[in-house]
Amino acid sequence: MKKNIFEKNLKISFLIIVFSFVFIFFNFILKINSVKADTGEINELNQKIQEKKDYIDKLEKEKAKYEKEIEDKQKDILSLNNEISILESNINKTKIKINLLKIQVEQKNEEIEEVKLEIEKKEKEIASQKEKLGEVIRMIYKNSRKNYLELILISDSLSDFFNQWQYEEKLQEVLQKDVNKLKLVRQSLETQKSDLENKKKNLLVLQENLNEERENYEEKENFKLTLLNETRGKERNFQSLLADLRAEYNQMNAEISSLEKEVRKKLSQQKMEELGMGGDLSLFWPAPSKIITCRFHDPYYPMRRWIGEHSGIDIRASQGTAVEAAASGYVARAKDAGMGYSYIMIIHNDEMSTLYGHLIKISVQEDTYVTKGQIIGLSGGLPGTRGAGSFSLGPHLHFEVRINGIPVNPEDYLSPADEIL
Repeated sequence: MKKNIFEKNLKISFLIIVFSFVFIFFNFILKINSVKADTGEINELNQKIQEKKDYIDKLEKEKAKYEKEIEDKQKDILSLNNEISILESNINKTKIKINLLKIQVEQKNEEIEEVKLEIEKKEKEIASQKEKLGEVIRMIYKNSRKNYLELILISDSLSDFFNQWQYEEKLQEVLQKDVNKLKLVRQSLETQKSDLENKKKNLLVLQENLNEERENYEEKENFKLTLLNETRGKERNFQSLLADLRAEYNQMNAEISSLEKEVRKKLSQQKMEELGMGGDLSLFWPAPSKIITCRFHDPYYPMRRWIGEHSGIDIRASQGTAVEAAASGYVARAKDAGMGYSYIMIIHNDEMSTLYGHLIKISVQEDTYVTKGQIIGLSGGLPGTRGAGSFSLGPHLHFEVRINGIPVNPEDYLSPADEIL
């Protein structure tokens, strides 16, 4: 009787093992077919991404060629023809940057699709693992309904009992391995989902940069046309224009330097500290964007050969963006120049002052105190609008930091920029 029961139990166990093998085998075959399909699409996307990388390398070399061209031309004598030639090289360089960004946007879209496929693949794998786990759990549950006493009673020998007990242990081991594997797949899935979100954010940044470069291209084209119109294509007119611009720039610099000295004489150190203008030299970004479009002493500053080095940084800001005081201080100058160059200069402690240029609107008065983060005006810079001044390339905020009246790099006093174009 015991032998018959044990044989029956052995047959059932054998059938369970066979069923488990068949289930796992067919599940494995289905999984292979699914993986092959997914892998094929992923490989195709990888190939496209690599092609984009190769094309990007080619465009980077072309951009470097125009940069070298601009550098060489800037060593030549300052003349209208040479400046037009430099502008054209800059325009061609911008075209390359636009193409680069277009390719990078396409590449990022393909990377996003690749990650989506990887996520889909992992989700299928998780579903498959869950199904397999379900079968193993059902087998364990079915066998676990027999207690150890029952197993001893139906076993012919102690050896048979231990065989059955070891079979139970094996099933438990298989279950634990599958659970661990499922955990790893799930962790990998979460990592890929996070990667997908990051790639989507990067895509938005690339698209913004692409729009910015398109605007940059238009601004440079307009600058070239304005220069040709102002000079009527004649060298004599260009040299006269240069003289006027330099005189205007030098006058403004002298005015700023002289005014700062006067104000500092009027304000005692104690008074400045009482008004919260001392101590901390770290500055607040004066515009919402932390993107620099032209750096301090930037070699590609278009007016570099006309009036000298770029004395501040240009921060990306659309027309009419709120401008905030970078630190608490005293408004020494709030110059509304009409259609000329409008700016605000604020005096701070530790011999520091800040300047905010190309303002379409000024919201503070001279001889007043402002606090860090207070709105002081609205940015401008669009050619032909109030406050833009001569030859502004487009909407932005020009921001300067001066120590003892001498321009220094604002990046040394600001938190790191989000991006430098």
